[in-house]
This record gives sequence, C-alpha cells and structure tokens, in this order.
Amino acid sequence: MNLGSIHSVKGKSVDGILVVESEVWEGSSKDQNCMDLTTVLPHAFGIVDEKFTGAALTAATNVFVGVTRARELLGLAMRKSTAEQVVDAAKAQGWKVVDLVAAAGFAADD
Repeated sequence: MNLGSIHSVKGKSVDGILVVESEVWEGSSKDQNCMDLTTVLPHAFGIVDEKFTGAALTAATNVFVGVTRARELLGLAMRKSTAEQVVDAAKAQGWKVVDLVAAAGFAADD
C-alpha cells in the first residue's frame, strides 16, 4: 500500500483510492476554511446547488482529483455525523454505503 496526498496522484490512475476527509484552510476567518468531503458531497449528490468559491472551490478541486484517479475502488471516509446528510442521496444514486465502524462492532462512543 502506498500512502500519499491527493496532489501526489494527480495525473495518475490507481486501482483503488481512499479519500479521507480533511480541512482546507485558506485564511483565519470561518468562510476561508471547510471540511472537504462535507462541503463537496452535498453538491455531488444534488442536495445543494451553489457555486463553489474560496476554500470550497479548493476543496472541490482536490476531491475531484482524488475521486477520478481510481480504476476499481473508491472509498470516501468522513465523520458519521456529516455523512448522514448524504447517505440517502448516495444510495438512491446506486452507491454502496458501508459504515465501517458499525461493521467492526464498535459503539458510537468508542
């Protein structure tokens, strides 16, 4: 297994990729930072229809680069509290959604 940043796979294809949610910072004010998958996935699943600007545009660009690299398997890892906002829309569009914490038998507060 090779680990790297999204930027390290730009222009490459890989069999599988896991995009782990991270925070995008472009400044100190609240509108200059965001959590990338929390910001992008509602757009991707048609829940939100707004233009990306600032940190959200950077997040969208990074996520696009990451998710378009995988040939066979794409995994997206994010906080359950924010994932719940997009799960129904993702399933309706044919995505397989797996709660790995629940599947491993961990309690929500472990």
